Amino acid sequence: MIERRIAREWAVQALCAFEFNRPGYIEPALQSFWGFLLDIERTALNEIERGVYRRKIKPTPLLTLEDEASLEKVAKMKEFAERRVKGVLGEIKQIDAALTPCLNNWSLYRLGAVERNVMRLGAWEMKHVAADAPAAVIINEAVDITKFFSTATSGRFVNAVLDHLRRNLEEEGIIIPDGK
Repeated sequence: MIERRIAREWAVQALCAFEFNRPGYIEPALQSFWGFLLDIERTALNEIERGVYRRKIKPTPLLTLEDEASLEKVAKMKEFAERRVKGVLGEIKQIDAALTPCLNNWSLYRLGAVERNVMRLGAWEMKHVAADAPAAVIINEAVDITKFFSTATSGRFVNAVLDHLRRNLEEEGIIIPDGK
């Protein structure tokens, strides 16, 4: 679903922002984050209207829509993203500890913020929402989001690390292998 994909992108953006500016309290930080995204969307739409928008990808207006159906859809997307952000931040030490052995001679902190936070999100999702989305889907989404925000090479790296983590979680009985 495109809504879940966008919500995952929002979650990664929030995780990256919060990594550089650790919030004291998550709720006000999330409200500030949503306001920031809304400002970006409004600015981009204004630039498009004036014919001065120069970026490759045009934004899909979501946060600026005000009809009831759109407000409901965006509220669900925000809820989806916020659950993941709060989940990752609440278990970040355990997630990092689970990812570290999967990095093969890399340190988690040598990675880019996008790759690190995409993998954290993927790890959290595999552990907590695998019933809604199989590990293969979670990994595929993580790879696509990494490619969108970073590079194709980074996408391959994220795929390898999360697949290694998936195998570890299956061996530990934390997740059930896909298709079984």
